[in-house]
Amino acid sequence: MKFQTKNGIPTGSRISPIISGVFANTWKKKLYENCKEKNISTPLDFWRYADDSIFYWNWDIEEFRRFEKEANKIFPGVNITSQIADPKGVHGNFSLNHLDMTVSNNNGEIKTIFYEKPESSDIIVQSTSAISQDKKADMIMSTVMRVFDRCSYMEDALPHLKNHQR
Repeated sequence: MKFQTKNGIPTGSRISPIISGVFANTWKKKLYENCKEKNISTPLDFWRYADDSIFYWNWDIEEFRRFEKEANKIFPGVNITSQIADPKGVHGNFSLNHLDMTVSNNNGEIKTIFYEKPESSDIIVQSTSAISQDKKADMIMSTVMRVFDRCSYMEDALPHLKNHQR
């Protein structure tokens, strides 16, 4: 059986991440240019992983909706959806879980901490796995680096690493 992609890019192809990155950067550049021309506010910061994005926003919701509407005009068939941070989130600040981090905004101060879904396992790789010791070490190091990368402050990273000490 053979499948042909008519729209988008094929999942799993080695070139797909490159095409995705070029497309996303083109989309962002065009969006910011359009917003500047129309005097629409843009995010304080913007992170993207594959097709997931997070915008750090510090203006009112009406201005965000203007930005969102403009973003959805850039390319037909490509639409962003939004999830607004919970005002009663982490430590009473506006917060949002996104992929493997929680982002909180306390009066404009952005803080990130590592986030694991409640159903996730503390086990990175089974000790009895047939994976080579080098690969196991790489997986553990990758997890440690990801935890430190996602946390604004080292003291926020340490509890997550202690969960994986077994």
